[in-house]
Amino acid sequence: MSSQIPATIGKYRIQQELGQGAMGVVYRGYDEQIDRLVAVKVLHTHLLSGAQGEEFLQRFIQEARAAARCLHSNIVTVFDFGEDQGRPYIVMEYVEGIELKAQMTAYDKIPLALVVDIVIQVLNALDHAHEQGIVHRDIKPANIIVLKSGSIKVSDFGVARVDASELTGTGYMVGTPSYMSPEGLQGLQVDYRADLYSVGVLLFELLSGQRPLQGSHSGQHRETIEGLSHLSSHNIEALLPVVCRSLEAAAGARFQSAREFIEGLRAVAGIDLSTVATSSLPEIDEQTIISSRSGAPSSSHSQWGSEFLSSIENSLLKHVGPMAKVLVKKVGKKSSSIAELSSGLASYIPNPSEREQFVRNLESAVKEQTLSTAADNSAINPQQSIADSAVSAIALSFSEQELATLSSKLVAYMGPVAGRLVKKAAKRATSLEGLQQSVAANIKNSAEREAFIASLHD
Repeated sequence: MSSQIPATIGKYRIQQELGQGAMGVVYRGYDEQIDRLVAVKVLHTHLLSGAQGEEFLQRFIQEARAAARCLHSNIVTVFDFGEDQGRPYIVMEYVEGIELKAQMTAYDKIPLALVVDIVIQVLNALDHAHEQGIVHRDIKPANIIVLKSGSIKVSDFGVARVDASELTGTGYMVGTPSYMSPEGLQGLQVDYRADLYSVGVLLFELLSGQRPLQGSHSGQHRETIEGLSHLSSHNIEALLPVVCRSLEAAAGARFQSAREFIEGLRAVAGIDLSTVATSSLPEIDEQTIISSRSGAPSSSHSQWGSEFLSSIENSLLKHVGPMAKVLVKKVGKKSSSIAELSSGLASYIPNPSEREQFVRNLESAVKEQTLSTAADNSAINPQQSIADSAVSAIALSFSEQELATLSSKLVAYMGPVAGRLVKKAAKRATSLEGLQQSVAANIKNSAEREAFIASLHD
């Protein structure tokens, strides 16, 4: 695994890598001047040096400009743009949440009220962007972040089109094919209605669990929606015209604005949208999510006691929000041991340090609950703690060089025991940053601890 994380980018102190995409790498950073966590996106170096380097640079700059024009609670805010050692970077709002793409896997059938909440929030974001002359052009679950409160943030304006821009035009296809409008797939000029088509695909997928086939017609869309057994016939009839209109091949036949699309959704019977604000939504009611997943009453998992499940849900709740109960039920069905249950749930927590914290909390919960049935099936070594077993399922492998480097730096502060401390911490760590922080915690003097951490980035 790579350890080449910069100590700083511009004035921002870098804490850890959050992820990488086609355009760049995103880090969690800290703005010391105003005491704020931020996300710092840096353009990949190899893109700048290629034949299309100038175009990629312009697209990156355009992302910053497009997002910066969109100040809305359902859009990830851009704070700053700059260049560090020849590499351009964008500084954005640090959002603690999970991509909708990952959240969708937690449901068998997503409750209709939740579907409408999500889609309306996306449409509110687009309504604002469109008013600023911005066409996003890549609306999809991976670019929608679900916060713990249940509200969402639209991100990644990397391929957005600004009205004043001449960067792209006819003959250039931009976006993700599965969610692109017919005109976008043909490389034709797109406008706001292309975004609304993408939202139509999202709506169809949230309702049915599948994306509409490219080139499919309204009759096929109708057949799929009519076959959704978890919806009432009344709601299906109300949904059909909304879904079919949003997926019309001809842009002129679709909804002509995000606001018009929202009004179409308000016609869906059985959902009270009178309290839905344009900026945010109330937290998702957990019991509504559970009871709406299927028509049959939910069954408990006999191998896990209800008290134990409740403890896990409470522990998971602060990391993934209202999804906790759904995830515990889903993963619990597939798990035959504590280690499987723990690692399965931990995989839904995006932050490495929080994943490790969750596993530690699980160990405490297990100590309070006797699981006689689960113990017969558990593959955990009796000599190994539950946390150790669970962490081993999600821990990352560290190279000998990484461990040796860390030990050599630690020995100045901890003496001969440094190597042993590093190896012990490596068994539990789920990221290089987590390993470094765990090792640093052994240094009691705060000044020395800071000096040690700083030395890791030399």
